[in-house]
Amino acid sequence: YHSTCLRYNTIGGSNWSDSGQWIEWQIEVPEDGLYQLGLRYRQDENKGQSSLRRLEIDGQVPFEEVSGLSFDYGVKWQSEFLGEEDSPYLFYLTAGTHSGRMEVVLGEMEQMIERMRGTLQEVNALYREIIMVTGTDPDTYRDYGLETAIPGLEDKLASILTDLNSYVDYLESLYGEGCYSSRILTQMTTQITSFCEKPYTIAKRLSVFKTNIEALAEWVLEFEQQPLQIDYLYAAGADAQAPAAEGNFLSRMGHELRSFAGSFS
Repeated sequence: YHSTCLRYNTIGGSNWSDSGQWIEWQIEVPEDGLYQLGLRYRQDENKGQSSLRRLEIDGQVPFEEVSGLSFDYGVKWQSEFLGEEDSPYLFYLTAGTHSGRMEVVLGEMEQMIERMRGTLQEVNALYREIIMVTGTDPDTYRDYGLETAIPGLEDKLASILTDLNSYVDYLESLYGEGCYSSRILTQMTTQITSFCEKPYTIAKRLSVFKTNIEALAEWVLEFEQQPLQIDYLYAAGADAQAPAAEGNFLSRMGHELRSFAGSFS
């Protein structure tokens, strides 16, 4: 920390977001015993989602619960021990040097992402079938008869709609009803529903459909990213309290005074 200089002394963020990437620390342990492990971190990039990490100690996952640690979205720095809200995990460490590694994982979302990619391919294939009949700039006053021109159009729309609804249900079960993560899917779901009810309007709304497909493709790519920015990792005794994530009022006031004085020099 410096009152007038900006120091880039954190690690991670968007540079540590792809599955398989890892960061490793050397942890010095003074004596044998149970320890808590904590982080000062911030996940302010994936709005409405959590980033997942797997923890390894000396090359091994200590227990199942740390194979998919979840770090929720928040604009502020947070400092807390790994574990449940009221019951941090305890790790038995012997005296000496240990390695702690955190690796980006997708966890249960990996299968869902694969399904999303498949659905995106179906949507793109359907769009290509439509423009083969209508062209990229269809006449809004013409009825192209897409229901008969494209075999199985209604079944294809219904299949895509079922998949999209299942994704929305899954995300809302994780992050709550109407969560930010499901908004793009909900928007596409609304349009596909209207296409099922009124297929003769597809040509008139083709440009909006294309825009929604592009937004969905971008969302799927972003959904795979698991960013997490870390200031430091710490080990503490079983009864210790986690350090504060931010300074108190007096320390913030002192910082402002020092920054003001430093602005003159």
